[in-house]
Amino acid sequence: MPVLETEAAASASAVIPPRKLLRSQTFKALHYRSFALLWIGMILSNVGTWVQVIAQYLLVLQLTNNSGLALGLISFFQAAPFLVFSLVGGSTADRVDKRRLLLVTQSLQIVYAFMLGALTITGLIQSGKSPCLPCWRESRSVLINPLDLRLFRGSCPRKISPMP
Repeated sequence: MPVLETEAAASASAVIPPRKLLRSQTFKALHYRSFALLWIGMILSNVGTWVQVIAQYLLVLQLTNNSGLALGLISFFQAAPFLVFSLVGGSTADRVDKRRLLLVTQSLQIVYAFMLGALTITGLIQSGKSPCLPCWRESRSVLINPLDLRLFRGSCPRKISPMP
């Protein structure tokens, strides 16, 4: 049975071209290899960081018998380095080699993940020592956040960059 189209539907489909996702202005920056690699790498890094954050929160709840106070303290110690050292981190990220700083900060993130895993598996982690771990992890974000902005701005032409 043939499908009947109205004239309005036929003329509307002729006027509006099909929209191609990667050719739209929204994703134009992803056509540049350096931007696409950086974007994918940062997504993977952020997913890994949030998995670690959730795992650490669950570990603290398990170690302290579901203590809300301990979870609040861990959250405070996680935010403290960023609140205290963010200006220093921004100026440091502007002065040093971006590639080397990115490698160092990502390497520290890997070391942190393996150390947290090893301490958990061996049972050596204790609730009193666990506030030091989020401080160490978030001290990396003091350097990586301004570095991400600088790298994103330089990875594609300014006129199509999603960064302001």
